[in-house]
Amino acid sequence: LTSADGSAGGASAGIGIALGLNIVTDKTLATTERDIVAGGDVMFAAHASGASSAGAKASATGAKQEDATPDDKGVDKKVGAERGLADKKAGETGTKGTGDAKETPAAETSSGGVSVAAAVGVNIAGSTAQAYIPAGGQVTSGGLLTLSTSNNTDATAKADGSATSGTNEDGSNRTNVGVGVAINVVSALNQATIGSGSTIHAKWLTVEAKRTEVAGDTVGRIGAEAISGASGGKIGIAGSLALNIADSKNEAIIKGG
Repeated sequence: LTSADGSAGGASAGIGIALGLNIVTDKTLATTERDIVAGGDVMFAAHASGASSAGAKASATGAKQEDATPDDKGVDKKVGAERGLADKKAGETGTKGTGDAKETPAAETSSGGVSVAAAVGVNIAGSTAQAYIPAGGQVTSGGLLTLSTSNNTDATAKADGSATSGTNEDGSNRTNVGVGVAINVVSALNQATIGSGSTIHAKWLTVEAKRTEVAGDTVGRIGAEAISGASGGKIGIAGSLALNIADSKNEAIIKGG
């Protein structure tokens, strides 16, 4: 969970963007790199579940309006800069950066890019659960051979510009904007596989890809929500933008060859 809340500063908060950026990649794998001969049952099991979210809430002052020559990559540049900073800090602490994660999609509509925003929430989640016998592998089981996977991925992004006010404390109109931009990208793979050219000897065989149960729930929930506040200045083409991209695969495969 990553959250940026600019509303706590109230009307006295400075003009600027509240940006929440969350990038999560997790992998659960079960496989073998050698041949296996067993008198009893053999199981390869990989069961995963995860929840990620990014949220941003604008301050009452919102963001500065577009200038005379607006940059339609304005929001993209802000997000890119923060992602670059995250990679830099990860390197400084000896942890992995965001290189394995999906690229951040452009903050744009069919009319063009979004130049300014008061609240931006970006969530990029990748979750993999794989159990597999590699291509050409050999497994002998005197009983049941099982390849079992399950996954359950929740991922959300929310940007809330509703706290932005169209007037100053003295009653005069503000020229700032309360645009909200939420981007949610999810890639979830749940896959149990016997590779091509494998040699399998077993009395029984189960290859299954199921849903992980979390507190009685097996449904993965994904979504993007953007809420705009008052905008007294020039905001270009979008009052708010919610972009949700999901790629989810659940596969149980016995490959030929």
